[in-house]
Order: sequence, then C-alpha cells, then structure tokens
Amino acid sequence: MMKRFAYCQGATTTWPHHATEVKPVSVTARDVARVAGVSISTVSRALAKPEEVAPATRARVLDTARGMGYLPNPAARGLITGRTSTIGLIVPDLENPFFASVTKGVQSRARVAGYCVIVADSDEDPSQEEVLARNMSKRVDGIVLCSPRAPDSVIAQLALECRLVLVNRACADIPAVAINNLMGIRQAMGHLRALGHRKIAYVGGPATSWSNTARLTSLDVVATEHPDLDLVDLGSFRPYVSGGIAAADLVIVSGATAVVAYNDLVAFGLLDRLRHRGVSVPGEISVVGIDNIPMSEVAGVSISTVSRALAKPEEVAPATRARVLDTARGMGYLPNPAARGLITGRTSTIGLIVPDLENPFFAAVTKGVQSRARAAGYCVIVADSDEDPSQEEDLARTMSKRVDGIVLCSPRAPDSVIAQLALECRLVLVNRACGDIPAVAINNLMGIRQAMGHLLALGHRKIAYVGGPATSWSNTARIASLQVVAAEHPNLDLVDLGSFQPYVSGGIAAADLVIVSGATAVVAYNDLVAFGLLDRLRHRGVRVPDDISVVGIDNIPMSELTFPSLTSVGIPLVNCGRAGVDLLLGFVRDPSTPPTHHHDLSFQLVVRESTGPVRTSPALQATA
Repeated sequence: MMKRFAYCQGATTTWPHHATEVKPVSVTARDVARVAGVSISTVSRALAKPEEVAPATRARVLDTARGMGYLPNPAARGLITGRTSTIGLIVPDLENPFFASVTKGVQSRARVAGYCVIVADSDEDPSQEEVLARNMSKRVDGIVLCSPRAPDSVIAQLALECRLVLVNRACADIPAVAINNLMGIRQAMGHLRALGHRKIAYVGGPATSWSNTARLTSLDVVATEHPDLDLVDLGSFRPYVSGGIAAADLVIVSGATAVVAYNDLVAFGLLDRLRHRGVSVPGEISVVGIDNIPMSEVAGVSISTVSRALAKPEEVAPATRARVLDTARGMGYLPNPAARGLITGRTSTIGLIVPDLENPFFAAVTKGVQSRARAAGYCVIVADSDEDPSQEEDLARTMSKRVDGIVLCSPRAPDSVIAQLALECRLVLVNRACGDIPAVAINNLMGIRQAMGHLLALGHRKIAYVGGPATSWSNTARIASLQVVAAEHPNLDLVDLGSFQPYVSGGIAAADLVIVSGATAVVAYNDLVAFGLLDRLRHRGVRVPDDISVVGIDNIPMSELTFPSLTSVGIPLVNCGRAGVDLLLGFVRDPSTPPTHHHDLSFQLVVRESTGPVRTSPALQATA
C-alpha cells in the first residue's frame, strides 16, 4: 500500500475568496535609522559606501538592518548610483537546450555577483534582437547578447548605445566570448576520418547564424588539410529537430557515409528520419552533432507634462499629448524605468523563479512567461533555484523589490514558506497549490488517468511508479492521483518505487528496481526520468515494450526521438507560463477582481513505441 498524501484537486486556477491588494511587509531606511539612532543618510552611506562611516556606527546600522529584514530599494539606489544591479540577456530561443544552459550559467554567475538577470527571447528573429536590446538598455547595466542573428552593422550600433558583450559571436572589437569552432570541427572530422569516412555531408543552420558561417569556414580549412576528403554542403536548415528531418533525405541521396549536423537538435531530427527510412546508424551513415546537450525641453513643455503624456496620457490635452509623443519618437526617447517606478510604484518587470532552467519543462514555461510578459510591455527577471527549496525563499526576497510580482514555478519550498512570501510580495504559483494563493494548477489526476487507462487497456495489471523529488508538489499530486486510480481498479497492483532525482540519472538509478519489482509497465515522474529508464533497460537486455512498457510525463519535444519513441502525457507547457503571467498582471492591475486566463492546459496522451500489450511469455530474464 502506498503512503497516502494530501491532494488538492480542482479548477485550473485558484484565487483568494476575498482578494485584496497585497500589503507587503516593508521596512524602510527611515525605520532602520530610527532603531539604530542615526540619520537616514547615515543608513544609506553605511549600506552603499561603508568606508565613509565609522566602524562602530556601520556595524550598528548593518546589525539593525539585518535584524529588521531591511532591503534597500534598488530603483532609488539606481537613480543615485547610476547602476541597476541588473543585467540583460537576449537569446534566440529559450527552448533550445544550448541557450537554456547559457541562461542558467549567466543567471548563476550574476547571482553570485549580486545581480539579477532580465531574460528575453528573440524567437530567432534578427529584427527582434535590436528591439529587445533598445527596450532593455535603460533597465540594465549591460546586456549579454548570445548567438545574435542580427548583422554586424546593427550589433555595432547597439554597442554604441549600451554596454554590450557577445557570446558565441565575433563583431569588430566588441567584447566577446567566442567559441573556437575550428577546434570542434577538427575533432569531429578527425574522428570520422579515423573511421574511414571520406565523403562527409554537413547539414547547416540558419544562414544568419555566425556559428553556421564559422563552421562552414572551419570545414573548408579541414577539407584543405585533407585533399582526399569529399565535403558536401547540403545548405541551411532550421536549427531544430524539424531541420534535421527535412535534411535527412538529402543526406541519403548525397551518397555521404557520414554527416555532421549544425547542432544536436538537427542531429536528433536526422536520426529520427533516417530510422524511419530504414537507414542504419551507424551501419550505413554515421551522425555527429554539435553542442553536446543534457527623451523635454525641445517639446516646449515641462518635464512633468512629458511624464504624464507617456505614463498617463488621459491626463494631458490631446494636442499637447500628440506633440510630446511625436517629439519623443523623433528623438528616440525611452523613459527611465527606475524613475517611473518610484513615481508609479510599478517597475514594468516581473520575476520568474524555476527549479532548473536546463530542464526542458521549465525552459518551455520560461519561454511562455517571457513571450506573454513582452506582449504586455513587461520584462522578466529569471532566477534558477537549482532544485534547492531554501534558495527559492532567498531569491524571492531579493527579487521582490525589483519587480511588480513573481511567478513561482513548481516550488520545492514548504507551504509555510510560500504563504509567508505571498504576504511580502505579489505572488502567483505555477504547478503548485498552496492555500488561497493565485495559482495555475495542473490537474495531475487527468494525466494519470489517461496514462493508466492506456496501460490497463493493454492488459497491464502490475504497474510501477518511479517518483520525483520528495519535496515536489507534482510528485505528491501524482502519487495521490495514482491512489485514486488504484481505488477505481481493485485488480491493479501499484508499486511505488520511491523518490529519485528528476533527471536521466534518476531513471537509470531506478531501472533495476523496476526489473526486480515484476511490473510489466512503469510510469515515470517525467520524461527525463523515462529516458534514463529506457537507457538502463536497454543495457540490461530488457526489451521495451515487449518486456516492460514505459510511460513518461510532460511530453517534451525529445520524447518522439528516443528509441523506442516515448509514450507520454503532457500539457502545452508554454501555455502554463502564459497563464501565470495573465494571473499575475491581473493581480497587479486590479487586485480586487479574480483574474482569469484562457489557455488550454488539458493533458493529452501521445502514444508512441514504448508501450505495448502485456507479455504473455514467462517472466523476463534481464542480463547483469
């Protein structure tokens, strides 16, 4: 019998019965000064310029500030120091694992340095990079522009307008973290040549990609070094699985015995299509990927009129408003968000905290949050807690004075901590229920019923569950949902194998327990865990689905590319992020009215190759 857990089933969104504006518990510099017996200016100097304050006074102020939980107002400090303690990051696609990993690295390093990170996704559109950088420039101390698709002329102009650092791109003398593509290409091509391959195809990425150009140049260098090498450039393709699928037939007809793909996603598409075409990899064609993924005076009006014309246009005469707006556009004026925030009490920025940016589930949610916030004129500060519940609390408190509200996704912290945070800032939860805090809650029972119904229909009666983190609300909800299904089907023997890390390694660790449990099917906490199960079962000689059927949860894009492809249940993850932003902005704009969203969050079962009828032969014999 599995341990009974509490489960909160209900509507997709929740809202307090008597929702009113949150009154954050806020300690000011005036409060600290009063308790410490010093002036407000002394408090400011002790915190911002401690060397200007006597040691004993400084120690008294710092002890008082810590004891009272005082956090300086970043906007006010920014107007004084000219710094925001925030940096910007622009990437082409947050769902691409390459950029998810870079984002995680940027956020981690910035956090250590006391900085927050505003993240923006350009959707692989070069024109959007320019727009995003200009919109972001007055909110941040500088921008990291990763793998930009924009031409050199645009990047050079942006570098004149703001502090700019490039990652995976070289452009004149702009500071850059440049990747040595020649080294990587030499290693890949050397490996293939050592295996005897002489006719090798290249499936390129976007024509606007600096990396693609650099890789083509590197391939030319290698071809010059090895005259016996016949290099076939198959052209440019989308940097996704779909690009590899589109290119696979060209690889086949090219006669190449090996192919190098622009990135691993393209390589995954190649593998999938080649398999469906009956081409053996590596028997007939070897495939190598790249990345190795897990504007007042000119207008003739006062400054205050300009502020009202831009922030509250309804308070300004139409003719004056038109003159101000035309002048602002003509001069390329962008308001100072910090100054506006002190006047309006709004920052036009929201926060997002996720457990792990490299997990495709959270990368997709982040993309949805960023997309929806951008459409509403908001920036997003993203933070990664590294699956550490204590870090969620620290991140939320650090972030709270910089943003209008926070979307907390799949938090691992206990209810008591989350409830306290909700008293201190506007908070919306995604994939978690906690009291009457506004939430986008996923109906796990719907998904579990679909998965278990599918397995029951295939004849399975002894089914194992490989769980996720013990602190995960989703894991608790799924176990409770499994118990509901077990109660509905008395002939079902449900085996709870315990909690595991929510990664591929967790599935690998659990696979041997699945085998000895005698279960003929297994449901994994998420698709990553299921990938680990598939890998370890294969190495143990256990056939999927002949011996054991495997079902994942989340239906991330990689699920259709495993071998066998993974049966999974999931919801549109990007919609989770969008729904969270809708709830939060509704809360910000009118806290007295329960906000709603209209995004599809229903579970869908996608049946693939990893599930089949229960075996009728004797019990499986796994190899050691």
